[in-house]
Amino acid sequence: MKIINVLPKNEIDMKIINEIEKSRLNEENMHQINGGDNSCNPYLSCQPKYTVTPCALYNHCPKVIMKKILIFLLFISCFQIGICQSNVKVDERFELTSIVFRLTDIDVFAYPVPQNYVNDINEYFDKYKNHDLVKFVKNIIGTKQPFEISFIATSAAEIEITDNKISFSKKLITCYDTAPAKDTTGSVWTKAELEEYLRLLNKFYKDTKFHRFFLQHSDFYNKAEERMQELVNQIDTAWFTSFFGQPYQLDNVWVVPSNGFNNFSVTCKDKTGKTYFNCALGCGNTDSLNYPIFDWGSLEVLIHEICHNYVNPICDKYWSVFEPACDSIFAYVSEPLTTSLYGSPEVLFYESTNRLCEFTYLNTHPVLTAKQMKRNLIINHLTGLIWMRDLIDFMEIFAEKKGQYPHFEDIMPQLLGFMQQIPQNMENYYLPQFELMRPCVRYTYPSKNSMVDTDLDTIIISFSQPMQQFFVWGNFADDDNAEVPPLKEDEFWIDDRTIAFPVDGPLKPQTTYGIPVSIYTTSASYIPVREFVLIFKTK
Repeated sequence: MKIINVLPKNEIDMKIINEIEKSRLNEENMHQINGGDNSCNPYLSCQPKYTVTPCALYNHCPKVIMKKILIFLLFISCFQIGICQSNVKVDERFELTSIVFRLTDIDVFAYPVPQNYVNDINEYFDKYKNHDLVKFVKNIIGTKQPFEISFIATSAAEIEITDNKISFSKKLITCYDTAPAKDTTGSVWTKAELEEYLRLLNKFYKDTKFHRFFLQHSDFYNKAEERMQELVNQIDTAWFTSFFGQPYQLDNVWVVPSNGFNNFSVTCKDKTGKTYFNCALGCGNTDSLNYPIFDWGSLEVLIHEICHNYVNPICDKYWSVFEPACDSIFAYVSEPLTTSLYGSPEVLFYESTNRLCEFTYLNTHPVLTAKQMKRNLIINHLTGLIWMRDLIDFMEIFAEKKGQYPHFEDIMPQLLGFMQQIPQNMENYYLPQFELMRPCVRYTYPSKNSMVDTDLDTIIISFSQPMQQFFVWGNFADDDNAEVPPLKEDEFWIDDRTIAFPVDGPLKPQTTYGIPVSIYTTSASYIPVREFVLIFKTK
């Protein structure tokens, strides 16, 4: 049994209240986009360059998970499925913006899915890759450290297209309205940059005859809208009202096929002060007719993004008292979080809190199987949120105390105590545990740092555990001068632990070769391998 020290509720309550009274929210942040450092991309999240070690992840069998489902049922008073009245739409503004960023060829914007639609994009727009707008965006991305990926969602939600002319919305408070005259941080768009972006966006829209491309794919878009609506109708809207103590609101669900695996929660305010909650969801899968598919994974992402609409304002309210603990935690897990585009202590706080709420919903609704839940937990740990298993366990306490903690915000003082405990347990608990469970390379042929003949015909790498039947390259951390040896088209698995690479030889003499084993290569249990670089030299 693990004992977690938590400050008495009343002490933390007073501390939070006092801190909140001292610090007023910045009213200049009139919109909040959950993207960029705050973007929600589970597919990116499961592929960090570096990994840290989570807690005892596999101590929870399906029977325990079922027990937790029953416990959480006590937490929630109402589970009536409500039909969401959200506007579901493939919006021309989002397709335009996403395609522009896709043309930069930067990986995070250029997912090769959905394949046939992406092929159409490439065929139609490849000749515009040197357009003034694309070059401008590339330059902006190169000067913003880090670049805010959320700008895709921001600019799309806050512009309007009328009579073939693009402008910032006259109804909403836009990024242009709040942009500074000068940029001193390297991460904020200035008014001058936004004006130039808008000018070039209009030029791109006319030069490419973008509207024609959009109309050509109306059948594809209509099917995407239809299938997304079916998914949205499955959302238990009453749960959000019960859990957060606020009316359910989701104004728009924008389906953005050109986004690939990128997803965003988008919160906007109009000039009367009214708030609009929206989600922008990409599309990664298609059926045999090349129409979009939205399955349980899409529903999970949608739940995640909807939670942000409630969680982000709560996190805004309490950030000042959580900041010291989050700063300390971030120092330990900055590498995987940054790789997953969650590159700040504040984003750590938002994502950790949001995923707690998301898992609470998933634990009480038949969205994921026990195996899928386990995989999701591992993905969260790979992202850098290595305390999530413990945090979910901690949440169970409040299932039995709904009278004392009727809504999620009521547990924030106790959540603070939990977060303050994490840095104290990092080095002796969180970091070592996962490392012990990771597969490693047990032997290679040729051996690391050995000398071989140029007629080497096969390279073999064997792992300590059964592996997923795929292999992903990594980085040459050990030797920048190493070359990947010429390999024949397909590697093959000798057994579930051993992969062989036929060499398309002969190799060059007196040359350093290497095969980097990436963290993307995982065990059959989805645990990433310890990164390894096989280096060898030819005679």
